[in-house]
Amino acid sequence: MLLFKLSRFYYLFAAGCIGFSVFSFTVYNISLPDKIPQHPLTGIFSQEQITWIDDSGTVSENAKVLLDVLQNSCLDGLNPEDYQFSGIRKNLKDLDQAKKDANTLKSRGLAATLNRLLDQAFILYAMHQFQGRFRNEVDHPYGQRRITAVFLKDSISKALLSGDVRRMLAAFECPLPLYKRYKNLLAIYLARRVQSYARVSPGKVTVMNTLDSQIMIIRINMERCRWYGRDPGSDTQMIINIPSFRLSLQVRGMHILEMKIIAGLSRHPTPMIRSEMKGIILHPYWNIPPGILARDILPATRKDSSYLSRHQIHKVHTGGKVRYRQDPGKGNPLGEIKLTFSNRHFISIHDTPDKELFKKNIRSFSNGCIRIEKARQLAAALLHVDSANFANMLDSVPPRQETWILYKGACDILVTYRTIEFDDSGNPVFLRDVYGRDRKMMKLLKWVTGL
Repeated sequence: MLLFKLSRFYYLFAAGCIGFSVFSFTVYNISLPDKIPQHPLTGIFSQEQITWIDDSGTVSENAKVLLDVLQNSCLDGLNPEDYQFSGIRKNLKDLDQAKKDANTLKSRGLAATLNRLLDQAFILYAMHQFQGRFRNEVDHPYGQRRITAVFLKDSISKALLSGDVRRMLAAFECPLPLYKRYKNLLAIYLARRVQSYARVSPGKVTVMNTLDSQIMIIRINMERCRWYGRDPGSDTQMIINIPSFRLSLQVRGMHILEMKIIAGLSRHPTPMIRSEMKGIILHPYWNIPPGILARDILPATRKDSSYLSRHQIHKVHTGGKVRYRQDPGKGNPLGEIKLTFSNRHFISIHDTPDKELFKKNIRSFSNGCIRIEKARQLAAALLHVDSANFANMLDSVPPRQETWILYKGACDILVTYRTIEFDDSGNPVFLRDVYGRDRKMMKLLKWVTGL
């Protein structure tokens, strides 16, 4: 009987995670070398074994389950051919014929080939479900790969105890409620496409193109859900969606406060981020980011020697480095309040003195940071005080003195790029692709997967 240790499986997973980048997507290397190097996590699988096909050519129940999962991977926005599904089916057909012909040598050769293909398919499918098909574009300041390794160790070890492949693979599916809504929506649209193709005529070509594009967009949004990781996060979440230019503060899924936002210009797009709230700053200094300094501030000083003093901008020397910051006040673009959270892009969420821009429908005007419409109400909700008490707190602080409030609760910050939302009736709303990210992903999906 041919038995395959899952230590080899994890090596495949590790190799695939490395991969190599081409045109901003990941192509995974899942080849099986003759000598497999050790990975720090392989020890946890050293005693675990799984069988796909035995020496006699008998296909195990686990193999049948895996084949069923792969065949239906399109319902998760994935492509069965990424996992060599047609090649596996052809080899199974050849194996069945070899068994009928009593060709033992050929049967064993095909069984070995199929075990290798099923090994690879299992790992690649799990990896795509777990972390996405393409390169993750979400900024995870706290090390998403460390979370991934811990989750793998826990979920695979537990699932292997039952030997249940379906259960094992289900553990890798994105747990976000929104992902499940997208999955249900995809099933509906795929069914519509089947019905439309059955009665397609030349006059319906535009309709079909639109339907196919919408299916693509659903698949893209499912992919982005996978990028945000497995951790469901804290009860309190601040979800910012760039295409809708909206912020929603939620507690256990209930909307507590909603407001408009202003996001980055197309040439300075706001990135996707998953982070945690750290603090609230009243009357913040504006520490000018290096990009804005080089692009806007320094050229202005060369034209006008009084530019810095007129705008209350000062040089600050810290740790042998020089940075520029603007004093709190009416001219400060951060307004009265700034929320702090870790990210590598110098992105912040803050108030703004320019409220007129919130009247626009398409609100991409910033240099990448997120301006909020109701800064006082949001800070009050986060601190669990009413608006009047927070206003008194703000008024009691000297207006030209930056004051920090350490946030002692737990609040996840998710800056998302969801081009599909749902209205109050549960109907999908397809939003404008403000940064052209869907268009880029569509090209990748068409070129890489052929779907």
